Amino acid sequence: MMRQAARGALALVLVAAVLDSAGRGQPGTGEKLYYRDKKTRQDRTAEGELKMTPAGLQVVAGGKVTVTVSPADVVKVVPGDLPGMDRLKDVLPPLNLEDKREWDKARSAYAAFQKEHPTPPDKPRRYLEYKLATLAARVADEAREEDGWEAKAKDAVGQLERFLTAYTGGWELWGVGRTVARLQGELGRWADAEATWAKLAKNPETPTDLKLEAGLQELDAAIRAGRATDVAPKAAELAKAATSGPAKDRLAIYRAAAEALTKSDPAGGVAAVEKLIADSKDPAVRATGYGVLGELYLADKKPREAMWAFLWVEVVYTQDRDEVLKAVSRLVTCFKQQGDEEREKAYREKLRRYRAAL
Repeated sequence: MMRQAARGALALVLVAAVLDSAGRGQPGTGEKLYYRDKKTRQDRTAEGELKMTPAGLQVVAGGKVTVTVSPADVVKVVPGDLPGMDRLKDVLPPLNLEDKREWDKARSAYAAFQKEHPTPPDKPRRYLEYKLATLAARVADEAREEDGWEAKAKDAVGQLERFLTAYTGGWELWGVGRTVARLQGELGRWADAEATWAKLAKNPETPTDLKLEAGLQELDAAIRAGRATDVAPKAAELAKAATSGPAKDRLAIYRAAAEALTKSDPAGGVAAVEKLIADSKDPAVRATGYGVLGELYLADKKPREAMWAFLWVEVVYTQDRDEVLKAVSRLVTCFKQQGDEEREKAYREKLRRYRAAL
């Protein structure tokens, strides 16, 4: 009887181990992709070999494509076999720390392995560089100004930029590029953000819809960088793809603002952008419009008017989290320029909490 009980207990342990292995993508099960389903807005999973194509990120299992996902909808990826890395000791523990949002501890674990193995094979080297760069951004996102946010953000930007330079393809590039562009903007390096978006727009693996989005964000960064003269030629090229819908309306907003700024007449661009906002009912278009309106007011040295424009994005047109974050960041600038130290401090903390929840 005792022997049968022992066997039963052993069987349960083995079953649990198999289920855990399958859940984490053990050897033979391939990589495990967690992604957001656009239709249901629910997180889903798929296992197999990941292959990045212009159509999107494909999961191949049994020789067939089982699902194709936009890289913008990737939540996380659990790797399959990584040569030279012990799954139970080197891979799963830091992944569990990430699940608990213990970013610094996870980063330390990856860094320790990298130090012990300075010349790993290509696949684990890329994995480690990706993890260290993205976790550096996570650490920066949760840091307060007084705790060294700027230095941590600069460190993260450096690592993310190096990743984009070292690797020209793969599902990681969209998320890495989007993150580094955001941080570059928060650091006031809008010209660098413009260049980052341009790189994503030109990458042959970037799906068509994301190429268009990257192109629009490139224009947005150019306006915020005070480089309005960059907008016209790039907008003319984008117009070939942005022929209808929200993309066309957003492009019109960027063009109107850039034309006014090129003429050193930001006030003249306000009426044109306000009309384009009024003509659209799409929340993404309106968020873009109010964000650009805020930039026009800042260029015209009217921080109070800019404040109201950015508040429209933060409070009303909140569907696009990236636009909201840019608005909250610029509200810090608005309150600083108005000499409102209390609200400036409050919005710095609001910005920290918002970015930490991304």
